[in-house]
Amino acid sequence: MNNGTSLQKLLDNSEIQSLLSDLIQLIKTPVSIKDVNGNLLLGQSITSSTEEYVIVANQQAIGSVTGDSSTQIIARLLSYLANQENLVLFDELTTIPNRRYFNRYYQQEWRRCQRENFPLSLLFCDLDYFKSYNDYYGHQQGDNCLRQVAQIIQDTLKRPGDMVFRYGGEELAIILPNTASEGAEIIAGQILQRVELEQIAHHPSPVSPYVTISLGIAVSVPTTVLSPQTLFEMVDMALYRAKATGRNRYCLQSISDEY
Repeated sequence: MNNGTSLQKLLDNSEIQSLLSDLIQLIKTPVSIKDVNGNLLLGQSITSSTEEYVIVANQQAIGSVTGDSSTQIIARLLSYLANQENLVLFDELTTIPNRRYFNRYYQQEWRRCQRENFPLSLLFCDLDYFKSYNDYYGHQQGDNCLRQVAQIIQDTLKRPGDMVFRYGGEELAIILPNTASEGAEIIAGQILQRVELEQIAHHPSPVSPYVTISLGIAVSVPTTVLSPQTLFEMVDMALYRAKATGRNRYCLQSISDEY
C-alpha cells in the first residue's frame, strides 16, 4: 500500500511476530490474522462463526483479526503499531515514504537485484527554482505545490515495486527495481511531461511559466564490486548535468553499456 503500512511488512518484524505468537498462546482459542484481501498471515484458519476485528492504519483497513472477544486486543495492538510505523516511515506533508523508508528500501532492492542480476534504476529530481517559487507565492503554496508534484510522480509509477520518496526539502527520489536505462528514461519522460501538463503557475521561473522539474537517472546492475554509494554518486552527477544544461529535463548516467 502506498498510503500506509502493509500488514505483511509489519509481521515480517521478528519481534512483533514473536509477541503476537505469545499473545495467541495466552488466548488459547483459535486466532486468525489476515490481510485486507483475506490471506492468512498468522494463526490458523477459522471456519466456525467468530468475532472479526478490523486492523486500521492511516484511516484505512489493512487487515483483520478473527477469534473470540479477547482477540480485539490484538487488532488494537496491530493498529497502533501500524500507525506508529507510518509516523516513522512516511512524510507528513506529502504522505509519500520518507528518507528513512528510502534507505531501508534501497538497501533491500540493491541486495535483491544483486542476487538476481537485475538492473536497478535510481532517480533524483528537484523542483526547478523552488526557492523563487516559495518567495513569490509563499511557503504554504509551496507545500501545496510539492504535494501535487509528489502525487503526480506517484500516479505515474504503475508497478508495485516502483516507489517515490521525499528525500529532503524539494528533492524526491525514485527507485525502479529491475529497470534498465530504457525503461527509466521512459518513466522520466512521462514524469516531466505530466508535471508540466499540470500547469502549476510559476511566474518567476526562467524555464517555463509553469512548474517544472529536473531529473537525474543512474542505472547499474548491482555487484559485489560496486557499493550502493556508487549509484548515489552517479545520480548526483546526472542531476547536476540536468540542471547545468537548462533544467526541465533528465540526464542519464550508466555504468554498464549493456544497460
